[in-house]
Amino acid sequence: MPTGISLHIGLNHVDPHAYPPRSVPPLAAAEMDARCMRNVATYYYQQTDDLIGSKATSRAVVAHITAAAAALQAGDLFFLTYSGHGGQFPNRNGDERDDGLDETWVLYDRVLLNGELHALLVTFRPDVRVLIISDSSQGGIVNQEEVRRSIALDASPRIRARSATGRDLRGLTAAQSATVYEANKAGYDAVQKRHTAGDGARIAASILLITGCQTNQASLDGDDMGLFTETMLEIWDQGRYAGGYREFFQAIVAEMPSYQTPTWLQLGDIDDAFSSLRPFKVAESQEDPFPS
Repeated sequence: MPTGISLHIGLNHVDPHAYPPRSVPPLAAAEMDARCMRNVATYYYQQTDDLIGSKATSRAVVAHITAAAAALQAGDLFFLTYSGHGGQFPNRNGDERDDGLDETWVLYDRVLLNGELHALLVTFRPDVRVLIISDSSQGGIVNQEEVRRSIALDASPRIRARSATGRDLRGLTAAQSATVYEANKAGYDAVQKRHTAGDGARIAASILLITGCQTNQASLDGDDMGLFTETMLEIWDQGRYAGGYREFFQAIVAEMPSYQTPTWLQLGDIDDAFSSLRPFKVAESQEDPFPS
């Protein structure tokens, strides 16, 4: 039986001393997402852990991923989830050729840059499988008011039930990202200089990345769970969902509003058997938690 290790990151708040005032709005449900995803992982994975709130520091996240990469062998699986704010920083190593911006995850003490995460993925051995699910924006929200107008016009009860108080969108605006970046510009530039290869470094593992929205959109938060995480778990139906990841992804997209469209990306050594695996399993032979 292949080995499975999982890590689940969720933050409703950041360290107020590590970020400029009012640059990172609070969230309500990101930490519950992490708890729910860890609960799912306990059905299939030999080792599960979470980094929630103040435990979700950059040092802790890097250490956990590094340890997983050192432990896992060909055929094993690492499952990583993140729920919280995303954003974009200016790219200083030239690997983001399309828009010159580097996508980020907002952690408790600082932002984790896409180049850092890519460098960590490079350390996984060939034929290891890595599943990453991010309920967060991948880029800067250009116009929050436009997103809020779309939400206000949505007649769906599950959308109407979500607050419009200002903390219901996961993702920093371009202005908020700029404020965070400028407050520690030298530090973030130094991080990028340490990872000069950026996204160009070759990944030998098989990576499947599913995110909650497009780069120009925002993921909706909620009172209990994020909209994307909630939708995903409803479709999973406690392990009763019978399709593979591709069908699973398409089913999620079909249930999401037009202003929040999840994305699918495969990196490294593309493994068709991985994308055909039933969601969250380490091996197809594993029993489902609540079989029909």
